This record gives sequence, structure tokens and C-alpha cells, in this order.
Amino acid sequence: MARPTPKGQRIDKMIEAVLHEAKAHKNLLQLLGSTLKKLREKNPHAADAAIETMAASMPEDKRQKFLNELITFVRPN
Repeated sequence: MARPTPKGQRIDKMIEAVLHEAKAHKNLLQLLGSTLKKLREKNPHAADAAIETMAASMPEDKRQKFLNELITFVRPN
């Protein structure tokens, strides 16, 4: 089994922390959207990797809804 890279570990930890915080406050999309928007400004590749990782872990029927809702928060005005 391949070991995660340091960058991959950081992304995983970030995702875990964001999801934990969002579940605690029941505002997943708002928190996730604002976090990813800030991350995208600083590091678009990391933001894309985080989104892909989260979406890949979801069942297909929930994945598209999640991505569509997330886009509304991340998309620039």
C-alpha cells in the first residue's frame, strides 16, 4: 500500500478538521465553501484536490448534489 505524501496528509487533515467543525455547527456547506474559497485564492491545486477527495468519498447520488451546492459558495461573485 502506498504511503500518503506530506501534501496529501495535509489535505486529509484539513478536510477532517473542516468536516468536524461543520458537523459540530451544522453548517457544512457554508463553512466548507468559505474555507475552500480562501484556499482557492492561495492554492488552487490544493482546493481542487480537497474537493475531489471529498466528492470521491461520497455515494454517486449525493456527490453531484454536494458539488452543485458547493459551487454556489466557491464561485466568485
